[in-house]
Amino acid sequence: MRIQSLASLIVIASATSFTVGCSTANTDTADTENQNDYELVSMKTDQDVYNATGGKSAVVSVETPAEQEQPKQEIEPIEDVVYFEFDSKELTAEAEQKLETLANEAKKSENENIVVVLKGFADATGPEEYNQELSKERAQNVKAFLESKGVKAREYNVVALGESNPVADNDTKQGRAQNRRVVLVIEPTESVASF
Repeated sequence: MRIQSLASLIVIASATSFTVGCSTANTDTADTENQNDYELVSMKTDQDVYNATGGKSAVVSVETPAEQEQPKQEIEPIEDVVYFEFDSKELTAEAEQKLETLANEAKKSENENIVVVLKGFADATGPEEYNQELSKERAQNVKAFLESKGVKAREYNVVALGESNPVADNDTKQGRAQNRRVVLVIEPTESVASF
């Protein structure tokens, strides 16, 4: 290929590799009528660059593998608890902070390949039907928060368990505070929690 001399090196980039045009003529001449021969050489390694330039320095772009997105990792099952104030379905600041950390961990899962189980509970203060509904609203609020933080689960299971299964004595203030909770379980789909 014959090209009018404007530079001694032309870098031609393609989608998958780079090629370099190297002059085979003397570039010290001021003869503007002089035409130089260029050879297109595909170079993928430093040795190819050395061979193409005859050991002389050249500005070269060497082919590098395209950056590949790292596959998301399978997460280990996560189980945690968030607590609620008396007669409230609203998340506390502490609960939001904990859920944000859990959401970041859950988002490492591959292709939405997780199931989130949310078990809502209440203490035994007040009518049983009211506590059943309150436990459901608590679990739904945890679900809404996780979704707002980008947790895309294959499935969300919201379970309202009301005042059943207390973990502490409902006759004490401290016990009731421990029973006002949502138990959060995040698992890979192949090991879905039973409840």
